[in-house]
Amino acid sequence: MLHARISASDASPAGDATISVLLSQITQGIDARFVTVGKTLAQAVESIDGIVSALREATSTFQSGDGAAAVSNLTTAARRLSSVGDQMQGRAQDMGEIQQASRRLSAHIADVQKSLHVLHIFGLNVKIAASGAETFVDFANTMSGQLSAGEKEVGALQTKLDGLAASLRSMEHNDRLLASECQRVVPHVPDRLEADAAALRKHQAMLAELADKNAVLARSIQGSVANVLGAIQVGDIARQRLEHVLEGYADMQATLATAGLSAEDEAASRDHLLRLLLAQLTSSAQEFRTETQALVRSLRSMVPEADRLIALSKGGGSEDGQVFLRSLEAGIAEASAMIAQLQLADAQAAETLRIIVDTVDDLSGRAAAMRILRIEVQQMTINIGLKCRRVEAIGRPVAVIANEIRASSDALDQTIKQITAESTGLGAISLRMRQHAEAQVGQDSDGLASSLSAIREGAQRTEQAMAVSEKMASGLLGALRSTTDELEESLDLGDALERIEALLTIELGRDDPLSLEGRDDQVVRMVMDRMARSYTMASERVVHEAFLLPGMPRLIADKPQSSASHGGPADDDDALFDDALF
Repeated sequence: MLHARISASDASPAGDATISVLLSQITQGIDARFVTVGKTLAQAVESIDGIVSALREATSTFQSGDGAAAVSNLTTAARRLSSVGDQMQGRAQDMGEIQQASRRLSAHIADVQKSLHVLHIFGLNVKIAASGAETFVDFANTMSGQLSAGEKEVGALQTKLDGLAASLRSMEHNDRLLASECQRVVPHVPDRLEADAAALRKHQAMLAELADKNAVLARSIQGSVANVLGAIQVGDIARQRLEHVLEGYADMQATLATAGLSAEDEAASRDHLLRLLLAQLTSSAQEFRTETQALVRSLRSMVPEADRLIALSKGGGSEDGQVFLRSLEAGIAEASAMIAQLQLADAQAAETLRIIVDTVDDLSGRAAAMRILRIEVQQMTINIGLKCRRVEAIGRPVAVIANEIRASSDALDQTIKQITAESTGLGAISLRMRQHAEAQVGQDSDGLASSLSAIREGAQRTEQAMAVSEKMASGLLGALRSTTDELEESLDLGDALERIEALLTIELGRDDPLSLEGRDDQVVRMVMDRMARSYTMASERVVHEAFLLPGMPRLIADKPQSSASHGGPADDDDALFDDALF
């Protein structure tokens, strides 16, 4: 602070120098301090942008991408595991029906093989009964070739059924393992997963709400800081006004020194100008104190908000998040074994379904081939019957055999129809299994691990965002306090202004002003005119108006009623720097 003991000696020429030096020092001090304050507050505004950006980054984790899908994945996995029991019951029913159909098909195939074997024997009997007659021997040979082809079809069909049976056994084995795992973990693991999903949803909502509150509070502080940042031009206003006082004082000293006035005229002129300068200085000091104190109060009012921002940021700490993650890890680890077994069972069911579809397709094709075989055998039998009428010697025994062939062919036809019916039934079962499989939304342990990884990453990003928020909020609080201290210290400049006021008062040397009436006042008019042209503040003009001499032009014109009511062009541009800004 600038302190000095005021004495009568300060009114000397050395006192004049003291006034100029003090004014210059104060002007420089105000400029330096308020530039520092402005930079600090501008950095505070930028730090709040960093806080809001970090919080936006945190909330985006919960609103899109893997973080948002994690809840859905956990819920899906829980419901999938909970439905395994019902799924296995349905699959067991399907397997039972498939096994029964497979056994019936095996029996039908055995009947077909038996029929084909009997027809082979009848073919040989035709050769024997015909005594080598070429027509009948050709018939027997042709039928034998067709029957051999039919036996290959039946053998391939049996191979398909054997493959289906093996797949069903694997399916039963995997489902038994799944049932054992199901008894171990259901219902508590699915319930835990579902509870974890609900807890995760709640946790994300809490963090998102916390981040939103932080962002709103940060924006509120930013707005307040921006207002203060706009108002710190009080320092610039004070600096300009003091510069004008300093210039006016120097102008007065220089002009009076060369004016050649009488002692009385010089004393009266100095008295008038000193009183104007003292009034400007007093007005400037009072305005500076008032507005600076208002700024200090505004800054102090923001400190509780900054403290609250720090507290909110600490509320998103990692302790609860780590406990939550450990609980999720344990639940997913318990579910992983069952999910792995469920995957095996589903894969085996899919393989069995594929074999069923292949078997049904194979049955359809081979049944059609055997139907054609039966028709051809029947047609050949009819032809043999007709030829038997022409050859009476061997016709009767061959005709008897032909009738047996026809009867066996009819029996084969019935068996083929039964095979076709079983094939249709298997097709219906395979369709039902496919629909059930499509209704089950797949989930695997890798998917849950990915969900956990996404949750962990989201938690880390949130913790980082909250840490950034806390750090920047602490820095903001420090900036507010340092700025407040800086402005409070600037109030000490008011003491120096009071000292200059005292020096000017001493230089006046009297309480009552000296009259300029009847004296040479040209110096006063010239100095006041130059001072008036230097003013940039309306408040300076108001003070100046009180010291105008007769005939001097006014600085503030009276506003017409219409202009005042409509805010017309009579407003001076310099009023932009008026106290009304604050």
